[in-house]
Amino acid sequence: MRKKKAQSAVEFLSTYGWVLLILLAALGILMKYGFLEPGKYLPEKVEFGNQLVAEEYFMDVDANVDGIEIDHVVAIKFRNGFPRDINIAAMMYDIGDGEHDCQIMSADLESGDNAIFACKVTGLSKRTKNKITFKVKFSRTNPSAPPHVITGIVYAEPASGEYCTLEYETGHRIHEIDHNNEVC
Repeated sequence: MRKKKAQSAVEFLSTYGWVLLILLAALGILMKYGFLEPGKYLPEKVEFGNQLVAEEYFMDVDANVDGIEIDHVVAIKFRNGFPRDINIAAMMYDIGDGEHDCQIMSADLESGDNAIFACKVTGLSKRTKNKITFKVKFSRTNPSAPPHVITGIVYAEPASGEYCTLEYETGHRIHEIDHNNEVC
């Protein structure tokens, strides 16, 4: 009689052991291919506030800028929401490994005007969403105005597309973001 109890306990443990092993294997496969990545289900967002508004962004790990292949580029289209003209002097980024300079050219923005700033961000992940913290250093166009810093974030997954520069008859270079891989 005692033998039947032991046999039933072993059968119980082996049956549920196999079930547990199969569940662990399935969970491992789901984790490996990113089905259980919580960031995958969070929406993309760009937040810089109401005065320096990020109207559009572009993030690519293998972008084409003016016919030149550039790895890991993030371009942000800013609109000056301040009531006065500003000068954007610098932009820095941080992806968790310290602050890096974007090495942008200083630009004056009149109130309500737009400008696109591109930054080469090393270390972008191609398959998951990236959280990048940007600091934009600006001042009013008045020479005696003190500098200010606005901090914002870009949380997005890299997309395919083109970041192009158009040159108009006036000689001004205007940057455009093309999300459809069409010629800008």
